[in-house]
Amino acid sequence: KWMKAVVNIIRDTALYFAPQIRTKTVNEGWASYWHEILYMNDERIKGHESAFAKINAGVTSISRVGLNPYAIGLRLLHHIKEKADKGKFTYEFQKIYNQEERNKFDKDLNKGEKAIFDVRTNFCDFTLFNTFVEQDFVDKYNLFTVGKQFNEKERVMEYYVKSRKAEDYKKMLIDSLYHPPY
Repeated sequence: KWMKAVVNIIRDTALYFAPQIRTKTVNEGWASYWHEILYMNDERIKGHESAFAKINAGVTSISRVGLNPYAIGLRLLHHIKEKADKGKFTYEFQKIYNQEERNKFDKDLNKGEKAIFDVRTNFCDFTLFNTFVEQDFVDKYNLFTVGKQFNEKERVMEYYVKSRKAEDYKKMLIDSLYHPPY
């Protein structure tokens, strides 16, 4: 009986935390986004901008090896907001193949804030990664996957840029999920 009670406690705890685990990147990105917006618009920050920037950069910097959910979530929300503001979620934009035209495209729709609120309400990390991690995002933030190899001569592990493709970066993000949806 006591074993069953212990297992039930563990199960109940896991069920309680499951939604937070499935939305870790969305939640951390959301918190980082609004922390940045609210803090920078606060008059009391005058004179303390560099202290804020130093602390914020430490929290939201992109790790070259490993993943920082604060950094990825924040950048995905900025990316989504920018694309929605410019109308880049439209069919008209999707038909454009010329990179120069894609970069110049701007319908000035200003629907970015609504878009990020919709993402926050309706997306878990899996759907966020599958929907918005695309080549434009990977290129904009200079993201890549890392490989490692053993250097026999120096007797050390060496890290190298394995891929700059969005599909590979997306796969890495999805593979890092604690509870993948399959």
